[in-house]
Amino acid sequence: MTVCTVCGCDPCRNPAFCASCATADARKAHGESPRYIEPSSERQAKSRQSNATWRDGLITAKALQTKTFAPVRIIVPGLIPEGVTILAGKPKIGKSWLALDICAAVAADRFVLGETKPVQGDAFTSRSKTINGG
Repeated sequence: MTVCTVCGCDPCRNPAFCASCATADARKAHGESPRYIEPSSERQAKSRQSNATWRDGLITAKALQTKTFAPVRIIVPGLIPEGVTILAGKPKIGKSWLALDICAAVAADRFVLGETKPVQGDAFTSRSKTINGG
């Protein structure tokens, strides 16, 4: 069942006007399944049922003080803990090559930075230009 997001009808009364219906027809023509969109009455009923707020997921300072956390896993001994790491420094000093070398060492179970053996696992690197266009 595909409900038009513009006119709210199933089937749409004016598919030439409603872009979402034209897209659903194109998906059907290419053998893809159309995206299901709930009728607005069902969406409104669900939003009334779940009156959850952002405060429902809060944790108090007292609970946080007594919580026991798992130890931090070190990926490259003495250098990089598990999680997000930002390499920053002057241009053209090898930050991208270092990130690539560390990711390759983690993924391929090999040494990095001489004799340092990182934990084997999945790795991801992303590169970004500076805001000033550098």
